[in-house]
Amino acid sequence: MVRNNDTTWSHSHGRSSLQHALGRAAADLWIVPANDWREVKRSHLQPVAFRAIENGVPILRATSAGMSGAFDANGRTLAVVDHFSGQRTMVAQMPLGAVPTIYARVGDLFAWLCVGALALFMAIALLAPST
Repeated sequence: MVRNNDTTWSHSHGRSSLQHALGRAAADLWIVPANDWREVKRSHLQPVAFRAIENGVPILRATSAGMSGAFDANGRTLAVVDHFSGQRTMVAQMPLGAVPTIYARVGDLFAWLCVGALALFMAIALLAPST
């Protein structure tokens, strides 16, 4: 369980502060309840593997409608069930335990440093005397 005042569900550039707080807490398993509709079932399942890799934690995404999936900490798909196809039960052996990742520790800091470096290089290029 994460005890942090920063665990509100507010999205910032597609990443919630709750997800980042859970990644820093090194949970052994994330269980993500969800409910999808037929048209978006695949597009909502695919990012879950990336969240597992980013935070180094196995994720079980359980849906009442849509696609349920189990992913290990390396983003490998362990099991998938499409509830719209009539399957109702998914069985998967989930390895427990977090793998430390840099992204879970520093979040989007690296990406923002890259944006800053790009802005700096663009300013240098624009202000440099042309020959």
